[in-house]
This record gives sequence, C-alpha cells and structure tokens, in this order.
Amino acid sequence: MAAIDKVLIVGGGVAGMSCAIQMRKRGIEVDLIDIDANWRSYGAGITVTGPTLRALQTIGVLNEVTAAGATWNNMKVLNQAGEYLTDVQLAPLAADLPATGGIMRPVLHRILSAKTVALGARVRLATTLTDLTDAGDQVQASFSDGSTSRYDLVVGADGIFSRLRERIFPQAPKPTFTGQVIYRVVAERPPGFDCTHFFMGADSKVGFNPVSPTHMYMFLLHPAASNPWIEPKDQPQRLYEAMEGFGGIVPAIRNTVRTTNASSVNYRPLEVLLHPAPWYRGHIVLIGSRAARHGTRQATRGEIAQLATIPLIFMGGWTGYGIYEAAGLAVPITFLKFSRDFEAQADYLGAQYMYRAGYDPQAFISFFEKIQALEKRKPGMVAKAFADHPQTPDRILHSQEEIARILPARDEYTVTTSEFEDVKARLARIE
Repeated sequence: MAAIDKVLIVGGGVAGMSCAIQMRKRGIEVDLIDIDANWRSYGAGITVTGPTLRALQTIGVLNEVTAAGATWNNMKVLNQAGEYLTDVQLAPLAADLPATGGIMRPVLHRILSAKTVALGARVRLATTLTDLTDAGDQVQASFSDGSTSRYDLVVGADGIFSRLRERIFPQAPKPTFTGQVIYRVVAERPPGFDCTHFFMGADSKVGFNPVSPTHMYMFLLHPAASNPWIEPKDQPQRLYEAMEGFGGIVPAIRNTVRTTNASSVNYRPLEVLLHPAPWYRGHIVLIGSRAARHGTRQATRGEIAQLATIPLIFMGGWTGYGIYEAAGLAVPITFLKFSRDFEAQADYLGAQYMYRAGYDPQAFISFFEKIQALEKRKPGMVAKAFADHPQTPDRILHSQEEIARILPARDEYTVTTSEFEDVKARLARIE
C-alpha cells in the first residue's frame, strides 16, 4: 500500500477519537465525521480495565482520566442479601498502571475530544457519508453537506449498528439479542466505597463501580426472553422493581431510582455482533470493540465491548469459577452459557490469531485435549463450567480441519516471549 497521508474516520466515539489522536501524532491528516451535531456521549459510567488503561496511557490521557475518575485494585463479592463472600485482588498490567478504573462516559468523551481537536484533527459534525468510490490508490468520499474529498484510508468506527459496515459488507451478520438486558444509574458513593461490588442473585446481579471521587454507577443485569424495549418514562419504575430482594447498599440506591436519580436511569437490551475476518475492503477498514471481536458472549452480556461489569469469571477460567464454587455461590447459568455458534466462530478466529502471532496453532488443539483429559479425571466438572460450549471432541475435530485447510505449516514457531512470561506470572499471583 502507498504511504498514508490523509485519513477519514467515520464515527466520533472512543475508538474513532483514539484513532484520530494516534494518527495525528504521526503527522497524518485526519478528517473525523460524526452524525451528532452536538458530539455527545450518552450513558452512565464506564469501567476501564488494564488493557484500556494501557491504551489511554499510550494516547496520552491517562492522568486526566484517573484524576476525573477513580481507580482500584480489588473487588468485593456479596450474595443477594448483601452478605460478604470474598475479595478478589486485581493485578495491574504494569507497575505504573492501576489494575482497573471507572469514569463517567461524558467525561471520558470530553477528555478525548479535547485531545482530538488540540492535535489538529478536523472534526465535522452533523455529517454523514453518502457515497464511497474506489479511486485507485485512494477512496473518494461524498458527504451529506454536498462536499467530496479523497482519502488514502477510510476508518469505520461508527459502532455496532455501523452504516459503513453495512455499505462495504452488505452480507455481514446483523447484531443479535444476547438474552440479557441491562439497567444503569448514577448515584453518590457512600462512605468507604472505593472498589467494585458485586451482588449475585439467583438469575440477576447488581454491580457498583466508582466513576469519580464522589459518584459511582450501578448496573443491573437480568435475562429476558425477547428483545424488549421499555419507554424511558417507565424505566425508573422497572428498575425499582428489578432491584427488589437485594440487600447491602442496594436498598438505599433503590429508593432514589424513581426520584433524585431517575434522570440518570439508562436501559438497554444487550446485542452482540461478531464480524468475521477480513475487516477491511480495499482502502476501508473497520475498528472498534465490535469489529471482529467475539470478546466472548460472557463479556458482551455484561457490558458490550467495554469489558465492564464482569463478575468473578472475569478473572479467567478455573480461577474465577473456583472462587464461585468455594464461596458457595449459586452461579446464574445465564452468566456461564455461551452460544455454540459464537464459540465455534471464536475457535476459528483464535487459531488464526495464534498462527499470525507466530505460534503453532496445534497448541490450540493441545488445550482442548487437556480439557478433555480433565473431564475424564473429574467427570462433570468441565461440563458444568462449559455448559453451552461446543463439545470438546467436536472442537478438536473442527479445529484440526480448519488448521489443515487454511494454515500451512511453518518451519519454526514462537515458543515463548517475555510478555507471555509476564502474563503467566500475573496469573500465578492471582491464583
């Protein structure tokens, strides 16, 4: 590809602004368009985990984010009645990073938008694409204001309902309902509240995360049989009803969701999209948490693409699941199930990621074989944790077929790296 001198970014959210910032640092000319005339960010709080904190550090806004938000290194797990069950210590990715944090979405938007403008990106609001034409080494873009311009690269960062994605991949899968809905509300932090708190119910959970020195945001997740929409005027009452039966600090917040905090109540059915590779066509590329990211359905059920509000299973595999078991929690099956179709797609992509990173994809098969051996030694254990995954023998067979079909053998592979050893050490400390 020829040198990239001028880029169009479609979508002024977190992904689009982050892309614009990094490109401007490299001297690339950037036009960023957004459909919203006021360039607003909706929603309540957002949890920023280790990889996101590291990315914010790279972008150059970490100090501003942590000053305006909150950071912490542990989370507390309680049962539905509010009785303490366990603490989980979270390991930071690096010595100069907190383990996790939170911030109000509009505040994060303000920080990133200020950086985007300060670095010289041209931001055009109330503007949409009307046409894209292949112009050889460039793409000609036409806009809703009647103007046109040519670009070396067009970046689609316009979210899960991306119009650009639909334009360049008209046969791509559409977002699908995950089977869960989420409520969010912002409230003042009570004295001593300084980290994530999870209240685990029988078929729902309530979580709290700090998002500023004075406030926190609460989320409530519960399953839903269909994809129901609730009118904004009815959302506070429905949230109030859903919070019934929880103890601890939940009742105090429940008393505010129809009064002082009613205006901050936010409700969404959770939808997920896995866009398979390739994620580009010609000089147009898709980015963002929805582009080719399974993220596992577990994560999207908690908070699509933000990796926010994930329970102990967030700790990973058997560590998180073991804590659930040791604590005597009745783990809601809706938080453990995965779609077999999604998981099969994730296997397909996972083998490719390993191969492209230099690793032997046969190690992928070895992992499944170890799971299969564990199931034989402790019947039922694996089946319980992977209740709705494809069966292990099927995954082995299908993965072997895909590897043989699309990944030619190499003379040598990467065995280990310093980063891999660092991750192993962090996991050992957690366990």
